[in-house]
Amino acid sequence: MPSHIIVSVAGPVEGRETEFHEWYETVHVPEVLALPQFIRAVRYAPRDSLEGLSPGPTGHMTIFEVEAPDVSQALGTLSDALPSLTMSDSLDLATAHVRAYEFVGSW
Repeated sequence: MPSHIIVSVAGPVEGRETEFHEWYETVHVPEVLALPQFIRAVRYAPRDSLEGLSPGPTGHMTIFEVEAPDVSQALGTLSDALPSLTMSDSLDLATAHVRAYEFVGSW
């Protein structure tokens, strides 16, 4: 079980969905998984939210599983790599969100 996860919610610029998904799945995710400490990624498409609750950020969610003593270390690795990662202008940066989580238990 990974010690941490980094969750990315991102979507395409309107009208560029096909280009975005192609880049994200064949370029972006493999580049991130090539970084030290990043061990696996799973991706989810948005669906309906519960009535009465805020739908939160829109876009597809990717969960990157990370093995690191401290999630800050993995975030630093990702941040340092950003200038060398292949980016696409089909990514809507205005709606992109990234957040780290630490494992606290399972039931």
